[in-house]
Amino acid sequence: MSNITQIPDYTINLELMLEQYKLSTKLRGIIDSANDSADDIETALFEIRDLFYIDTAEGVQLDTIGAVFGINRGGDTDAVYREKIKTKGSLTASGEPEAIIEILLSLYGATYVTYIPAYPGVPAAYYLMTDASVTIPSLRLFSPAGVEPMLVGYLVDQAGNNIVDQAGNKILHASG
Repeated sequence: MSNITQIPDYTINLELMLEQYKLSTKLRGIIDSANDSADDIETALFEIRDLFYIDTAEGVQLDTIGAVFGINRGGDTDAVYREKIKTKGSLTASGEPEAIIEILLSLYGATYVTYIPAYPGVPAAYYLMTDASVTIPSLRLFSPAGVEPMLVGYLVDQAGNNIVDQAGNKILHASG
């Protein structure tokens, strides 16, 4: 799910008015009306987004997502049906790094993904560092043919401290 946050208060729009128009009751009325409408519309859009997010959708909402992918629920539970939808969604991928990252972010709920090509050591492979709950067989479904995905956790030193952060940057630890 995206990190977009809802605007808490639209009255800031009134504060942005040019000084010469701040006393105009008609203009303030128009802006107040627009603010009220914008808040209602934004609330509705966030509700739709949250109801139809694949990892949180249930029942009819999940059925709607499945219909978009052309998958019939049959008698499947929400959990099984959700996995079928994710698998079908992954099959539409191009296998390019950007597509793999987008699938992990949107379908598997990852908050970070680092894609690292394995060449020149292993030309037909790539490494992924992610917090998504994804398996190698699932990754193979949307990887290019003959290219092997490899999941990599955090790299740690002998004391168990992370030496690579979520973005793949080296973390320096104070010794002592």
